[in-house]
Amino acid sequence: MSEITGAPAAKGQPTVWTRSLRSLLGLAMAALLIAVSGTLVSLGYVRARDAALVNAEADMRAFSERLVDRLGILSGRTTALVGFTASIANSILVPPPERMIDKIKLLREIIAQSSNLDGIYAGYPDGAFIQAVDLSAPAWRKALDAPDMATIAVRSMQVEPTGERSNRLIFLDWEGNQMLERRLIPTGFDPRQRPWYQAAVNGTMPAAIGPYTMVTTGALGMTISQAHRGNGGIVIGADIDLGTITEFMARERLTADTVAFVLDAAGKPIMHSDRGLMARMTAVKEKGSWMFQSRSSRCFPVSRQTFRQVTG
Repeated sequence: MSEITGAPAAKGQPTVWTRSLRSLLGLAMAALLIAVSGTLVSLGYVRARDAALVNAEADMRAFSERLVDRLGILSGRTTALVGFTASIANSILVPPPERMIDKIKLLREIIAQSSNLDGIYAGYPDGAFIQAVDLSAPAWRKALDAPDMATIAVRSMQVEPTGERSNRLIFLDWEGNQMLERRLIPTGFDPRQRPWYQAAVNGTMPAAIGPYTMVTTGALGMTISQAHRGNGGIVIGADIDLGTITEFMARERLTADTVAFVLDAAGKPIMHSDRGLMARMTAVKEKGSWMFQSRSSRCFPVSRQTFRQVTG
């Protein structure tokens, strides 16, 4: 084997190191292997990263589709119930106390159609109001001090000839029989001043208000409202409990660091997977108020909800 040798260094000159050609070739091969391995590792990382991003994007899209389906079913069912009530000639066309028996029967049937319906009501151009709520919510039972066997409570406000409003609260059992009636002190409540009424009055399409924290139950909810086709000054509204949606967003996140949120048509977040942040976003406790306090109430079309999910 050839060797590379060096002559002894002259006096005053640096020493010339010598080694075999085999050693030098070995070093060169080792350096080449390290370079090739680094390149292969880098290519493998890039491919794995790209594959992970593609899989994550597919998972996010599937999550988004499931959430949109849930929102669509929930809001769509309520919108259909409100729209049907607003489209036919029924007892809602006359203010209370007229046709109260028919009104109560209709509202009971609507509540029975949706387990996520917190309540349904109607506001009138003269300030009259009628509302039916499902007493399966413990918060409603406590707030109204409902009898043990009551399943639905009906509140009605009517304008007396003197111009004053009288309030009645009726409790019904599961068969719809009246169990108890109370006279309530007028509170100054005027449905015509509420965002759900103003957003839909004299209109032809449903409007959505919220989400917001409902005052009585403390649950996250939203309101669907629509003017009656027979009289645009009569507005029917329904409150939806969105608790199942926020639970789904928090439970079905891709990772512990994933953040999911829903935007309205204006691009503002209205729902969030972080329960703490959601509580702060819905800090406006007044029922029917917008989550972000503004000088004017706003509404967005029911069908234009956007979902976004970001993985941190």
